[in-house]
Amino acid sequence: MEHLRLPSKTAMFFAILVLSIVGCRPSEPKEEKLDFGLKEQTVGVPFSLKEHCLETYDSIFILYPYFYTNCKEYEGLKMSRSLRTVCDINTGNETISTLLFIKDGIVVAYAEVERDDADFATEQIERTYIFPFCRKFIMDEDRRCRFCEE
Repeated sequence: MEHLRLPSKTAMFFAILVLSIVGCRPSEPKEEKLDFGLKEQTVGVPFSLKEHCLETYDSIFILYPYFYTNCKEYEGLKMSRSLRTVCDINTGNETISTLLFIKDGIVVAYAEVERDDADFATEQIERTYIFPFCRKFIMDEDRRCRFCEE
């Protein structure tokens, strides 16, 4: 019977070290994908996204189609790499706006909203893309959203 050769102490040390580093690496947060019905939102009636969500958030960041993702406000958002990839892809899709829900300075949820349901890519919103969660909107007949001055 052949002798089994055990790995050296040095090899065992490095194997344990590598496994420890890989196993102890913090897991990346996973943001919740929200799905709410803005399709049913009545035209001309003020609304907030707060009315459509179960959770409460501090603020909302809207990424409309062709959003310039190199701006410092967007780059400073704390979110997972996978969500940042989704956002980067969505900004190239002219039929979707991506809404990021922020709590305690971290993006904790997001929603992909079809512009046929609610169009957040309006001139007024494109100038101010982060605002309080309770901010009111109003939708016109073409489903374009603007800030409600209530």
